[in-house]
Amino acid sequence: MKFYFTAIFALLAGVAFAQNYDVKTYIFDLTPHKLDKGWRNFGGYVSPNGNYIIKYGQSGCNSSASSGFKIGSTVYQLNGTSYSFKELNFDKDFNFIDLKSKYFSNTPEALTYQNNLFGETFNPLPKNIFTDANLAVGFKAITSDFIGRRIVSTSPNMSLKVNYKICSAIVFSEVLGGINKQGSVYCGERASFGKIDCMKAAEIKGQVWAFLNSIEYPSGGVIAAATGGVVQETSKLNVSVKRYDSLLTELNSTMLKFDYYPVLQGFLVKNDKGYNDFVYIAQQSKNLSSPYLKEYTTLGKEYDKAELILLDGKTLEVKKRENFTMPYSFWIKIRIVQKESNNFYLIGTCATNKETKLSYSDLISAYPPVMDNFQMLKFSNNEIKWIKGYDKKGLAPVVSNILEIDPKGKPAKEVIITSDKIEGTTVDVNLKVYHDFKVYHDKIFINGQAGKKSHYLAVIDNNTGELTSYFTKGTDMPAKSDVVPVKNDLNKFYWTVYDYSRYDTKAGELFISTLDLKANKGSDFKLLGEKEWAVSYENPMVLNDINEDAFVLQGRLTTKKAKDSDAVLIKIKK
Repeated sequence: MKFYFTAIFALLAGVAFAQNYDVKTYIFDLTPHKLDKGWRNFGGYVSPNGNYIIKYGQSGCNSSASSGFKIGSTVYQLNGTSYSFKELNFDKDFNFIDLKSKYFSNTPEALTYQNNLFGETFNPLPKNIFTDANLAVGFKAITSDFIGRRIVSTSPNMSLKVNYKICSAIVFSEVLGGINKQGSVYCGERASFGKIDCMKAAEIKGQVWAFLNSIEYPSGGVIAAATGGVVQETSKLNVSVKRYDSLLTELNSTMLKFDYYPVLQGFLVKNDKGYNDFVYIAQQSKNLSSPYLKEYTTLGKEYDKAELILLDGKTLEVKKRENFTMPYSFWIKIRIVQKESNNFYLIGTCATNKETKLSYSDLISAYPPVMDNFQMLKFSNNEIKWIKGYDKKGLAPVVSNILEIDPKGKPAKEVIITSDKIEGTTVDVNLKVYHDFKVYHDKIFINGQAGKKSHYLAVIDNNTGELTSYFTKGTDMPAKSDVVPVKNDLNKFYWTVYDYSRYDTKAGELFISTLDLKANKGSDFKLLGEKEWAVSYENPMVLNDINEDAFVLQGRLTTKKAKDSDAVLIKIKK
């Protein structure tokens, strides 16, 4: 079947030059290809030959019907959500080339093509609140490659002496749905997990096993437990680490010794051998989680001391064990960001001083303590490169004043950031900093909402961990933003902020600033498309063409001539 675009890009092809921003707006009608109803933009990418591929997708209900037990009755079987995708192929000037279709009958199949259907990370929900809710995986953010796979997990209940259960579970896309009042079948899905089989931790009379941590991964898991009476006791605490396959078969194990009772947080890390290793961050507990282990260990009191332990993902051999001192203590809810093999970052919120103590209940609590500061550790080439802490007082000397344009078009006003305002911006850091973490040209960019009415961008030197720049943009919530590098200048970047307070939650104003990190300055924010278009809430950044120094945004028209069937793409050449 042959496809044609009617009036493609003919409605508007305006060019605006503002502060060296070459802005071109393209519009095309989705109606001829029946993409105008129920389809949404799933972003895009630059193909190997340099063309622009824009993806549209639509979900449906995969169901079947059969005759019921009564005459004239119908029984519906909900098989899950189906997905249809269209790839629109354009050249760099958005001249249409062709269209390709893809269909997936269920979510696991669709995830092989579009892996963020549930988001980049998400928390699965227990299928049965009474039998599944206490599995540790329910307290963690996972990725789409877990869907349809068995894992090994356990209960995070620290009060058990022994006999805690090691369980196999399935993470799956749970089908939800029914029949509405009009008699139409509807369905949806959510990420869930449920137990398959459980077994008690191995125990001989006189042994003590106290659960410390679990690392779940597709087709298996690793369980760490503090032990007593298992191996010859010394003044050190023995911690058993065991790796299981999805059928709960023990594959291998190792024993780690500690001078203190450790609070463990564990992560998967990619190595250059093509499989995952395991890394633990161990901190000292403020109390003994198990009273049954008092005779084997003493309570540590150096709460700013920690260890990084790297284990081989197949043999559990200790590849690296390194002590380090934290700028602060109580490093909680750590998340991992990995860019390439054997090179990763651990980042999370932490306490304001070195005396605050950590306990296991803080790790698994549904309402963890709120802390102002955060710490980051860089591990590269089998060693810790740096561990840095960032607090509200430390931000003050590096804040850069940025000029912003009032949304209503009033003259630009200088935004003076003082230390008391910085205190307000860092309080809301928490886990939101992980939503946008990028590394460009040996610089780390952390993007997030700062307090209730501003957006921030922290710039960290990748080689030293020093916070070199801190930019802020006043907005009314909600807001999102992106950082785009300039190809031929390693010190210049574009910061695009999308403010969704003016129109509605479907579209927002685009503000753009040029950042010069060598001079540690940002230009005044320029409001683009004010009278003609706005950026979309979903996937505002469609693609980044680094070779042409251009990026493409998805938008919508704000004029009276706007139609829902119009697809709007804004190309900004840097």
